[in-house]
Amino acid sequence: MKYFINHKLQKGAALVEFAIVLPLFVFCMFVPIEFGLALYDKGVITNAARNGVRSAIIASNTKTLASAQLAGVNKATSYCLQNLISLSSGLNSKACTVSFINSTSIVQDTAMTIQVTYTYTGLFIGKLSALISSNAISNTINMSSVVTMYNE
Repeated sequence: MKYFINHKLQKGAALVEFAIVLPLFVFCMFVPIEFGLALYDKGVITNAARNGVRSAIIASNTKTLASAQLAGVNKATSYCLQNLISLSSGLNSKACTVSFINSTSIVQDTAMTIQVTYTYTGLFIGKLSALISSNAISNTINMSSVVTMYNE
């Protein structure tokens, strides 16, 4: 016995299936891109902290502690501004906060520690998760990197 399919009744089935699968496909496609950008930005703030503390130690050989710390802060901040990838459109989307921790002197064999913090603002994850679930994921990730180097 042959089964005959009435094609007029099946006309919208592909469109319904596409509408069901599309949000899941888009979510699965953009989540790795979003996390890849977040991991890249985490690497950037780690390198910014390294460059900042290195610049402060080099400057500490000829300058005061305050001016050495200022050189480190300027180096880390400019590194963040040049290398962070931010998809948000805010004015401070590439702004990172740089601070020195426990750096009280610049004599030989003392440690200088710098901390760089950055708030990554995602573009898709929070919005796409709201389509799939009632518990939406936050669009922001707070990142921090602490680097200690010794003045040798």
